[in-house]
Amino acid sequence: MTPKPATQGELLNLTADQKQGVYELLETELNKQITAVNARLEEARLMGNKAWFAEAAKDKLKLERDLQMVLTYKTCPDVIVPKFHWERRKRRYELTFPYLKETELEVQVMQGLQLQPPPDMTTMSPFIALEIGYPSEKPQKILTSTSKPESTDGKTVKFPFGFSHRFAIRLAHQVRGV
Repeated sequence: MTPKPATQGELLNLTADQKQGVYELLETELNKQITAVNARLEEARLMGNKAWFAEAAKDKLKLERDLQMVLTYKTCPDVIVPKFHWERRKRRYELTFPYLKETELEVQVMQGLQLQPPPDMTTMSPFIALEIGYPSEKPQKILTSTSKPESTDGKTVKFPFGFSHRFAIRLAHQVRGV
C-alpha cells in the first residue's frame, strides 16, 4: 500500500524529531540517486556518449542542489518541512551507431592492461587475435599489429592498440529458435 502524500497542515504539525527523520530520509534517498547518477556519468564517459553525459551531469547538478537545500533545512529547526515527493524510475537507453550497417559488428581494442612478460623475457610486443565464430561454416579471424609498451608511472605498463575492425554479419546465417 502506497502512503498518501502529507498535506501542508500535517507538515506544520511535525515534531522536531519527526522533521529530522524526514530530512534524514530525504538525504539518504538523494545520496543514493547521486551515486546512481555518478555511475551513469562514468558509463557515458567510457562510451563517449556526449548527449548521455550532458543529461546525467544536469541530473547530478539538480540532485546536488536538492541535497544542499535538505542539509540547510536540517540545520534550521524552525523551518517548515517543504512538500516533497520522490519516485524511482528506471531508464532504458539504446545506443545506436548510425555509421554501422545492420549487417556489421565493430570491435575496438583500445589498450592492453596488466600484461606480464614471461619470466625468461624482459620485453614483449603483444598482439590481439580476434575470432568471431559467425557464420559457423567460415569463422572470421583478424590479428592486430604488435604494440610497444607505454609506461605511465614506472610500474603500470599499458600497451596502446587503437585498433578497430568491422566484422560482416549476414542475417541469413542467424540461428532461429535458440
